[in-house]
Amino acid sequence: MYPEFLQKDLVGLLLLGDKLSGELYYEEEIKLFVTLANDVAMAVKNAELIKDLKTAFDREHNLFIQTSIALATAIDARDKYTHGHSERVSEFSQLIVKELALMGKVESSPEFMETVQLSALLHDIGKIGIRDQILNKPAPLTADEFEVMKTHVTIGANIIRPVQGLEHLIDGILYHHERFDGNGYASGLKGLNIPLLGRIVNVADSYDTITTTRSYKESVLPIDALAELKKCAGRQFDPEIVQAFENAFNKGLIERKEIIHFSDMSNNYTQAA
Repeated sequence: MYPEFLQKDLVGLLLLGDKLSGELYYEEEIKLFVTLANDVAMAVKNAELIKDLKTAFDREHNLFIQTSIALATAIDARDKYTHGHSERVSEFSQLIVKELALMGKVESSPEFMETVQLSALLHDIGKIGIRDQILNKPAPLTADEFEVMKTHVTIGANIIRPVQGLEHLIDGILYHHERFDGNGYASGLKGLNIPLLGRIVNVADSYDTITTTRSYKESVLPIDALAELKKCAGRQFDPEIVQAFENAFNKGLIERKEIIHFSDMSNNYTQAA
């Protein structure tokens, strides 16, 4: 019997039975078993350390996810019309990625999926810097007010940018109002020059905006909202992103329970997103 110690801590015992030959163990064999016992003790402690680190990481990681959800909920709560908006945009964005992966357009790794989830959750974080008179105005915004509203994407990016480890979330926040034809904001990027995250969140965000009652417009039926996305593909939206969204829609994965008559399809819904 050989005890396995590591830094004076008893890790376990290595038990040796009799040799099948009945012979005694040689000194070299004993030394080999002592070395083996030490190696096993080290391996066991390393495994315990890795398990403890993983547990701590999972705990902190889950806390971060829940904090992001809480923050998104707090942002949505500033506007009675946008309750649950950020979580829905996050869900739709993840569905788009899954369909893009099936189309062979992206690799849907867990890391990228989480980036999409969190970036979409926080896409409107910059609205914390927009005053309520504009955010909750019960009418279309004036040109000057719309210029103020447009700053929410840069405000959001500036909030996230200094936070170490969150830089990968910025694309969905800063670029989700860029248009495929180059007429969006804040940078006027065009086509595939718009980061993928921005193109994904743009479609998810716009669909939820169209199908949700806002202070300045009514909602629209989901099937009509999809038709609007398809009509704007190639102009406002990346056609492949719209196709991925349509695939998820046709599979019954996209659902909007709120249905109210929509009075003006031509309304500039990009103001609200």
